[in-house]
Amino acid sequence: MDDSHTLKILIVYETLYDAVRATVMSQRLADQLQSSTEIKSDLWKFEPLAYPDAREEAANEAAAADMIIFATRGTAELPDHVKSWVASWMYRKRPGEAVLVALFDREEKFDGEVPRPLDYLQEIAKKAGMDFFCNTNEPPPPHFELESKSAADDPDFVSAGIDDAAPQYSGSREWGIND
Repeated sequence: MDDSHTLKILIVYETLYDAVRATVMSQRLADQLQSSTEIKSDLWKFEPLAYPDAREEAANEAAAADMIIFATRGTAELPDHVKSWVASWMYRKRPGEAVLVALFDREEKFDGEVPRPLDYLQEIAKKAGMDFFCNTNEPPPPHFELESKSAADDPDFVSAGIDDAAPQYSGSREWGIND
């Protein structure tokens, strides 16, 4: 009998920096899980979700995902096309079988305000019957600050993070970083 389990993670991100942060977080999660759990990650940048074919493909991935991570600076509401994409999959989730994670940039200053997409994402999680986690409710652990500073100071960290931690996509989406 095969005891392995695949954890499907979908990362939806605003910038490359956000994608790296979310990928590193999912890699840390993988390191903490039992060796019998395989992690399968897919990444989608916000912009391609404006196109119907891409939006549908990403919606199918979201409907099948165990965890959906929204990685964003948090300084603005999510774009309308991202909200449209969310509406296309949120009622296809089975209640209690998935997690929605809001990963906001801790370097942004919110001046006592909550990040703009927070209320929206909490409401989506509630409507879809998903658990909700967010990184804004408590200060980061001390080791996070140190790692963030070393990552910013070390240009090799970003390329190592992408090469070592980011999943490889076998299909063709034809959207590069600069598209």
